Formats: sequence, structure tokens, C-alpha cells
Amino acid sequence: MKRFAKVLMLGALGCGVAAAADKKADEVPRYSDSKVTWDADGTLHVPAFSYPLSEFMSPELKKAYARQVADLPTWPGPPAMDAPMDVWKTYWKQYDEIIMAPSLKRWREIYPVTIEPKVYGGVRTEIIVPKGGVAPENKNRVLINLHGGGFYTGAGAGGQQESIPVAGRMKIKVVTVDYRMAPQHKFPAASEDVATVYRELLKDYKPGNIGIYGCSAGGSLTSQAAAWFQTHNLPNPGGIGVFCAGGGGGPGDMSPWGAGGVFTPPKPRTGAVTPGYMASADKNDPMAAPVKSDAVMAKFPPTLLVSGTRAGDLSPAAYMHTRLLKNGVDAELYVIEGGWHGVFNQQPDTPESRDTYDYIAKWFDSHLGK
Repeated sequence: MKRFAKVLMLGALGCGVAAAADKKADEVPRYSDSKVTWDADGTLHVPAFSYPLSEFMSPELKKAYARQVADLPTWPGPPAMDAPMDVWKTYWKQYDEIIMAPSLKRWREIYPVTIEPKVYGGVRTEIIVPKGGVAPENKNRVLINLHGGGFYTGAGAGGQQESIPVAGRMKIKVVTVDYRMAPQHKFPAASEDVATVYRELLKDYKPGNIGIYGCSAGGSLTSQAAAWFQTHNLPNPGGIGVFCAGGGGGPGDMSPWGAGGVFTPPKPRTGAVTPGYMASADKNDPMAAPVKSDAVMAKFPPTLLVSGTRAGDLSPAAYMHTRLLKNGVDAELYVIEGGWHGVFNQQPDTPESRDTYDYIAKWFDSHLGK
């Protein structure tokens, strides 16, 4: 009887919400303990408030967040897409020195590696191998890294930052790809480059023994590459990692969280995170936004998504995860409490980063063939 009463109560509450939605904005009652109001379409109006750090964050991550917020004003912003190449070269140098160098130096101390350049079918890459060598169980396996950086930066230092901890933790060879980016190139140039490298590696490795992963733009590109393979007669890899990203689509609930982990008021957005590279792409093209097509999603390989609760990419990651599950794909979503965009790459000395890379290594080990 009590259970029946609870159901009736929930039903009554639902009717109350529906009735409130029919009222005009100025007639909608406020919560008794706050000044939040809402419009008939569900838009909330929230006054200024303080947002403390999660108590589930480690002390190390809390300190790292405070340092990052303090450093954000010194981070260089990208030039206009039509800026001269000399300006872009200066920006790329500043990006590496100011943003990438500290964490990259630390990763190389934690995981000593050898780095050798190699060209696959005209595409530049770097081969990253632990100094202690590849583990025997990984001699027939390889990972492909697709660096982040908004499709306009991140080559070199960015790829090394994302590859070294995986190569070192898993004791596996990682090939990081210097794919074509804006401002010189547009979609689908990067997908073509990934396919080229993948074809070359298929000469030496079984498809099920190859994994592909990336963070931010590299995570988006990983999903685009998986879709691209479907229409270009390429077999699925053993597994993919879509980190700090989703499979395309518009902004979601978490979009106010900026790349540096700072919350900003929501504003109208086009959903194009990388307008330079993606400017000419059709946002409904599943090669550009795979999540738009259930048919494409259904053919995806096993997929690991990684995000954080202070990351704007949590919404697209969560949405992609649900679409993959709906279509019967083996998919997992790993969420870092208090984590911001790409936090596990940037903060080597936090428990959250170590735990994330431990799980990434475990996941690929369980999904790649021997």
C-alpha cells in the first residue's frame, strides 16, 4: 500500500511540473531555498554563486587545479585562421613551451622512452617505445595515438605527452600521428592520414592487435577514423579510446566548463568546436559526426571513453556512450571526479592521473588480440 501511495505522489508531482511549464516565466514559483527561476522551456536563471571543489578530489588534484586556474591568463590563444604562417609558427612554439613542456618533462622522468621519427605513406609519425623495451605479451600489438589541440596545434609535444604514459605504463609501442590540421588543411584530411598509417601498420599487425586513441581533437578524430574505416574497406581495430571528446554533435549540459576547467556562463554555440578544420564539414555527415548515425555506431569497435565532471566534453562523451550501448557496442565510460579537460595528461603526479592510465592500460590489454 505504501508503494502505491508513493507512485501516486510521483504522479502528482509530474502533473505539477507539467502545469508549471504552461505558466509564463514571471508566474513560475521559485525554489523555497534559492533564487533560481526558470522559463517555460526549461531554461534556468541562476544568480552568482560559489562553487567549491569536490571533496572526492585528491589533495594533489585540488592543488593542481588551483595552480592551473592561476596560470590560465598566461596561456597563449590561437591566432586567426587566416593569420600569416610566421604568426602560427610563433604560436605553436609558445604552446609547446608554456602549456606542454612542464607535464611532458615530468612524463619523461616517470617513463623513460625512445622517440624515433618515421614516415608511413607520406604521413609523419613518431615511434615511442619504453627504454626497457616492449613487454613480450605486446610484441605483436601496437597503439596509434592521435594528439589533441583543436585540429590546429599539438603535433610533436602534444603527441608525446599523450603517448609516453601509455607506452610506459603498458610497455607497448605507440605510433603518434602528425596528421594534417588547420589552418592549412580541412576535414577530412586528418581522417585520410590516420587511414594511411593504419593501412601501413596492417602489413605488420593483425587489425585486432591494433588500438587507436586520442584526447580532445584526437578523441574526436579517433571516432571519425572509426567511421572512415567503414566506408574505405578497412577492418575494425581491436579497440579505440575516445578521450576528452565524443563522436560529434552539438554542445551539451557540461559545455560551460572551459578547457582549463573554469566555469563560464553558457552562451549560444554552433556546436563546432574546431571551426577552422571543420568549417566545410556537414555536421550531419557521420564521417564528421559519427554519433549522428546509429548504423555507423553499430559497427564501431569496442570503445573506451574518458572524461571528468568539470570537463565540457563530459556531455558528448556520455551521449556517445549511450548511443554505443543502444547499438550493442562494447563501450565503457570512465569519469574522473573533479577532472577537467585532459586533466590526466596534464597532471602526472596526481592519483587521478595514475588511476586513469592504469585503467587505460588494463582496458586495451583486455581488448587487443595477442
